[in-house]
Amino acid sequence: KLSNTTILSPTTIEKITIDNTLVGFINGKSTTARLGLSIEEASMLQPGFSGNVTLEVFNHSTNTIILNYKDPIAQV
Repeated sequence: KLSNTTILSPTTIEKITIDNTLVGFINGKSTTARLGLSIEEASMLQPGFSGNVTLEVFNHSTNTIILNYKDPIAQV
């Protein structure tokens, strides 16, 4: 039985550090996108950025999507 309560952290588990000479981009993974899960973010990480990234997660499908702790849903 699934609980009606879901806890989602608003930020990534990983701390990301971008070199001062580079920019970073975060994209949702296609494996979760095919399930209907959309990952929205401020897509460009500025040069010198260091910290956790805030993601917006949305289920576009009519099905329940079960995510386990540390399941990969995005990539840099």
